[in-house]
Amino acid sequence: MTTTRAIATALILGATLIPTGCEDRKDYVHRLATQAPDPSSERVQELLRPVGEDVAVTNELTVRRIAETRCTREEACGNIGAGKTFGDREACSNYVQDHGRADLHSARCPGGIDQEELEECLAAIQEQECGSLIDRAARIVACRSSDMCQAIN
Repeated sequence: MTTTRAIATALILGATLIPTGCEDRKDYVHRLATQAPDPSSERVQELLRPVGEDVAVTNELTVRRIAETRCTREEACGNIGAGKTFGDREACSNYVQDHGRADLHSARCPGGIDQEELEECLAAIQEQECGSLIDRAARIVACRSSDMCQAIN
C-alpha cells in the first residue's frame, strides 16, 4: 500500500514538473513548413532505408513529384509568399516532402508505388480549386498511401 502511494506521489510530482505550454496548431504548421528535416537524422534515414530493389528510390521520386505538383498548385492559389501558408516554394516543398516520406517510405510501402494511383493523385492536386474544402478532401482521398502503395506479390 505504501509502495502504491509512493509511486502515485512520484507520478503526480513528475506531472507538475512537465511544462504545460503547448505549441498551438498555427505555430506547429508554420514550424513544419519553414524547417527542412535534417537529412542525417536517424528518423529521415529510417524513412529512406531501402526494403526492396529500387523501392526507396521510386518512393522518394514519387514524394518529390507530389511535392512539385502540390507546390505549383499552392503557388497558383496564392498560398506561397510572405505572410502566406508557406513562406516560399522551398518551405512548401519541404513540408509536403516531409509528410509524404512519412506515408510513402519504403518500410511502409515496400512494394513501391502504383503508377495509375499516383497519376490520379497528381490529377486531383492539379484540379483542386483554390480554397475549396471539398476539392481538398478529394485530393486527400486520391493521394492516400493505402491506395498508392502496391501490394507485395
